[in-house]
Amino acid sequence: MKLSEKDIKSKDDSQNTETESKDIPEEKTGDIPEEKTEDNLENYTRNPFKRMKLERMRMAEQMKDMTTSGKIKYIFYYYKWHMLITLIAVFFIFYLIDVIYKNSRPVALSYVIVNSFDIEGIYNKIDPIYEYADYYGIRENHKIDAVTDITLKEESFDENNQSTDMTNYRYISFSNGCGNDYFDVIFTDTEGLKVCSMAAHARPVKDILTPENFERCKEENRLITQKGYEGEPDYYGVDISDLPVAKAMNLRYDDIYLCFPGDSESNIENANKFLAYILQAR
Repeated sequence: MKLSEKDIKSKDDSQNTETESKDIPEEKTGDIPEEKTEDNLENYTRNPFKRMKLERMRMAEQMKDMTTSGKIKYIFYYYKWHMLITLIAVFFIFYLIDVIYKNSRPVALSYVIVNSFDIEGIYNKIDPIYEYADYYGIRENHKIDAVTDITLKEESFDENNQSTDMTNYRYISFSNGCGNDYFDVIFTDTEGLKVCSMAAHARPVKDILTPENFERCKEENRLITQKGYEGEPDYYGVDISDLPVAKAMNLRYDDIYLCFPGDSESNIENANKFLAYILQAR
C-alpha cells in the first residue's frame, strides 16, 4: 500500500518531533521528587539492610544533579521527623542524666524551718547553709534539701498529741519525713520545739549527738528540756540563738533551737557535723 505524500510528511514530522524531545534533557530544578508507592511497598518487603542500601542509592541518584540547597531541602523533607525525634531523644537523655546525677548525690544537709513566716526572706538568707557545705568541701558533689514553710501550733494538737488537721498536706508530708529519717535537723522557735517533742517529730538529743557535742552543749547551757510523746521530760533541743549562723538565717524570731528528727547513720553524721560547724563558726 502506497503512502500519500501527505501521510509521508506527517510521519516525518512526528519522527522529527520525537527525536527533538529525546535530545532535550530533563531540567533539574532541585525540587523534591515524588516517591513511587510501588517502590516503597517493594522496599519494605526486603531485608532492612538491603532496604537501607536501596534508599541510599535512590537518594544519591535523585540528588546527583541537584544544587546544594536542593539537596538540603530534599534531605530535610524526607528526614525532618527523624531529625526532630533524634533531637528530642538526645535532649531527654541529657536531662534525665542530669536529674539522676543531682538526685543521686549524697545529702550534705536536709533541714526544715518551722514557724517562720517570711519565706522570701529565708531564701535570701540561706548562705550559711552553703557556707557550711563549702567549709567541708562538699558543696559541689553533695546536695542540700530544705523545707521552709512548716507551721506547728499547740492548738492544732489534741490531748493525745495527735494533729487535729490531718487534711494539711504540708504537715502530713513533714510528719512522714520525720518518721522516715528524711530530715537531719529542724530550725524552730519555742512553740515549734514543744510541738516537735510532744508529737515525736524530734528525738532526744542524747540519742543523736556525739559525746563531744553533747558535753559541749551541756557546758554552754544549750540543752533544752521538753516533754516527749509519753510526757517524759528530756533534752529535745539545742539553743543556738546567740550563734552567728542562726542569726544569719533570718528566721524572724529571737529564740532559735535545733532539734533532730532522724536517727539513721547519715542523719546522725550530718546533724553532728552541722552542729560542730555552727558552734565553732563565731
